[in-house]
Amino acid sequence: MVSTLKSLKRRANKLIPAFSANLARQYAFWLCFFALTRLIFLLYNREELHGIPLSETSKAFTRALYVDLSMAAYFMLVPLILTGISAFYPKTWLSFLNNGFQKSLIVLVSLITIAELPIYDEWGHKLTYKALWFLQHPAEVYHTASLKQFWGGLLATGIIAFAGFRMF
Repeated sequence: MVSTLKSLKRRANKLIPAFSANLARQYAFWLCFFALTRLIFLLYNREELHGIPLSETSKAFTRALYVDLSMAAYFMLVPLILTGISAFYPKTWLSFLNNGFQKSLIVLVSLITIAELPIYDEWGHKLTYKALWFLQHPAEVYHTASLKQFWGGLLATGIIAFAGFRMF
């Protein structure tokens, strides 16, 4: 029993730094990715920022850091659980599952980023719960967007997601 506990302690002492570094890297990735999506939003709406000093515009990043830290923490819940499980059951499928989960989130965040751009133009504010109400009628949403907007949005989503995959 004592030798088993010592063996587990030695194993934990070896694994914890590697797991911590992996989780920290994923957390940092999300902070960078959220900053990238914010930059895309600001660049898309740069006409509305005309006359606003860069020092004021850059506050969008610092003031949103609290929200970004929180969202990144939510996104890290599943990787944290999978990392904990892999400490005792080192299986490659856990890593595969984590990568799939993270890449799904990258695609979702990319899609939301691109969807927010025309919605902000139309409604004057970013995506809220009201947009989910419109998803009850996806055909109506599809018909309100031009073919150029639809395919351009899918292409832009793919480009942002690809950039996210490369960053990850």
